[in-house]
Amino acid sequence: MDVYFEASDLANPFNREDPNGCFHVFGVPRSSLLEALRHGDGAGQEIARDAIVVVDSDRFRHVLIVADEGGADSGGGQRGARAGSE
Repeated sequence: MDVYFEASDLANPFNREDPNGCFHVFGVPRSSLLEALRHGDGAGQEIARDAIVVVDSDRFRHVLIVADEGGADSGGGQRGARAGSE
């Protein structure tokens, strides 16, 4: 299982991997995924595509919009069914 998270009080990336390969926890400062997508990062696309969201305050919704647009932030317009709130 891979766990990705963003936190406003995280100054540097947090990276912990289980020696047996059962889990990988990776945390980064807030908005890192969104910036990665805006710069065409393939890993960012993969996270957005495969994510199961537990908690979202609309930040991940914006990530999905940018991912759906291929990395170009057009100002937050909605596209596709994934952009809707649940």
